Amino acid sequence: MLSLVNIEYETNRSVLYNIKPMSVETEFRESLSGYISRLAISHNVTQGILFSKLIAPVLNKKYINSITHKGGDGFYDSSSGINGTGPLARDFIEVISKLTSRNDLNELTLVSWMNIAPSKGLIRSEKAWCPKCYLEAFNNGSVVYDQLIWTIQLVKYCPIHEMELVSECPFCGKNMQVISRKSKPGYCSKCEKRLGITYNNTVEPTKKDLRIVDQVISLLNVSTTYERERVSDVLRYYVSNYLENNVSKAAMYFGVSKSTFRSWLKGKNIPTLKSLVSICLKLDITIPDFLEKKPLRKLVRSREVQANDKKIIKKHDHFFIEKFLNRYILEDYINSPKSLKNIAEIIGCDRRLLYIKYPKESKRIVEIYCEYLKVNKAVRQEKAENELLNVIQDLKCKGIYPSRRNVEAMFNGPYLIKEKNIALKWKKLIK
Repeated sequence: MLSLVNIEYETNRSVLYNIKPMSVETEFRESLSGYISRLAISHNVTQGILFSKLIAPVLNKKYINSITHKGGDGFYDSSSGINGTGPLARDFIEVISKLTSRNDLNELTLVSWMNIAPSKGLIRSEKAWCPKCYLEAFNNGSVVYDQLIWTIQLVKYCPIHEMELVSECPFCGKNMQVISRKSKPGYCSKCEKRLGITYNNTVEPTKKDLRIVDQVISLLNVSTTYERERVSDVLRYYVSNYLENNVSKAAMYFGVSKSTFRSWLKGKNIPTLKSLVSICLKLDITIPDFLEKKPLRKLVRSREVQANDKKIIKKHDHFFIEKFLNRYILEDYINSPKSLKNIAEIIGCDRRLLYIKYPKESKRIVEIYCEYLKVNKAVRQEKAENELLNVIQDLKCKGIYPSRRNVEAMFNGPYLIKEKNIALKWKKLIK
C-alpha cells in the first residue's frame, strides 16, 4: 500500500515509478490525466486510492482536502482542468513531478498556452477518445494511452485516422470524467469494458474540420511560451499591414463585433482557441506563423471585407419586435417563460439591442424570468426533499446505511447531495 510516511524529496529515489510519458516529443503526446491513470495501474492500485492516499495529501490544497474528506465524485466531476492551462494543471504537474522525479510533465498539459488561449471553451469537460487508436494499441500489444489532443474541445476528429472522436461508452451509454476512481486508458470507467472497438456509423470530417485539427496540431508543436501581450501585438501588426489599419473593417472581415475585436487589440481579453483558429484560417496562415508575424501568402481583398460587411449589417423590424415583446409580457410568458437571451435569439437580434431600444420591456422580461426561476427552484427543492425522505426510509427498512452514494444511486430525479440545500436536508434526516 502506498504510504506517506517519511517521504523525502531530497533523496534520489522517487516515490512513484518514473515511467516515461508516451510520445511526449510529438503532437500525439499523452495527457497528464492519462499519465496519472497509468501510474495507478503500474502500482496495482485504483486511481481513487492513488489520489486519496498520496496525491491529495501531498497537494495539500484546501479545496482538494475538503472534497476528499466529503467523499463522492466532487473532484473528478471537475477534473478536466488537469490537462489545461490553469492552477489545477500547474498544481498537478508540480506534485506528480515530485513523486516521479520527472521534469517533462509540463508537456502533457496546455500550460504553455496560458497566455495565448483562455480556458473558456478550451478543454472538454468529459473524456473523449479515438476507438481506432485504442484498437491498434491493443492489437499491436503496445501501450494504451490517452492523448492530450483528445482533451481539446475544438478537436472533433482523430488526426491519425480522421475518425470522429467518441465520448460515450458503446456498451453502457455513459459519459466519463477525464479522470475518475477507476480510470484506465482504453476501458470504460463505469462498466469497465474495452473501448477499442470498430465503429461503422461515424460522421466523415469536412475539409474545414481537418484544417481545424491541423491548426491545433501546429500549436501543439510550438515549444515557446509567449507573453500575454503577444496576441494583441500580432493582431495590431496584421490590421496595420493588411487591413488598412481599419479596426471596423478588420472586425467585419473576421466576423466578430467591433467591441470584441477592440478588446483583443488592447489586450483586455484574449481570443478563445476557436477564434484564434478562425482568424488564422481566414488569413490562410498557421498559428505558429501568425504568432511570429510571418507575411501572408495572399493579400486581404477589400471585396472580402465588403462581403462580410453585408453579412453583419442587419435591419430589424422594430414594429414587430415591440409587438412581440409586449405580447410576451402580457400573456405568452405564462405558458413558456423565457430569458431575454432566448427572446433575442427568437427575434433574430442581439440582446444588447433589446436593452438599448426597449429598456422597460427588457427589464420586465428579466423580472418575469427571475421569478420563474425562483418558483422553479422552490418546486425542485420540495420534490428533492420528498424523494430524499422516501429513499432514506426505504434504505433504512432494508438495513442499508443511507450514505451519500447509496442515496444518490436511488434518486430518480437529477438531484445530487453535494448541492448545499439537499446536503443539509440529508444530514438532518440521517441524524
